[in-house]
Amino acid sequence: YLKFIKSNPQAQQALRGPLFEEKVVNSILEAVTLKEKKLSVVCDQIGSPTWARPLAAKIWKAALSFKKLKGVYHLSDAGMASRFDFAVAIQSEALKIGLLDSKLPISPIRSRQHPSPAQRPANGVLDCSKTYEDLCLTPVHWQQYLGEMMREIKAGE
Repeated sequence: YLKFIKSNPQAQQALRGPLFEEKVVNSILEAVTLKEKKLSVVCDQIGSPTWARPLAAKIWKAALSFKKLKGVYHLSDAGMASRFDFAVAIQSEALKIGLLDSKLPISPIRSRQHPSPAQRPANGVLDCSKTYEDLCLTPVHWQQYLGEMMREIKAGE
């Protein structure tokens, strides 16, 4: 993997897509469980939420194939959503599978209403078609992975 990174300067570019893992979902579930009055989430930043675990497996596959790969490759789960859409999807799935008992109002806000030291693009959706084609990968929608991950969280309770 390190040889791949060193021989491909493009691979050293910053990761732009919103990643999710258990701790991200748990933080939203905790906010709901703590009986907050409402949750406000940025709605004007669009990306492709991407589950970290399958992403790591795909990056490993790319690293093993580095001799045949040329150029810049983008990789994320399929589909797109704002951070607000993602929070609503987490809550919806949690209610559906019994991780939450009640719904919390989730309000959309503009990024200017939630200043952050991290600069995020308004549209961070990447064209991953070359990556999926060259690595013979099938795109999986982020909502499918979110449901799978949340069922794992539920099973581990």
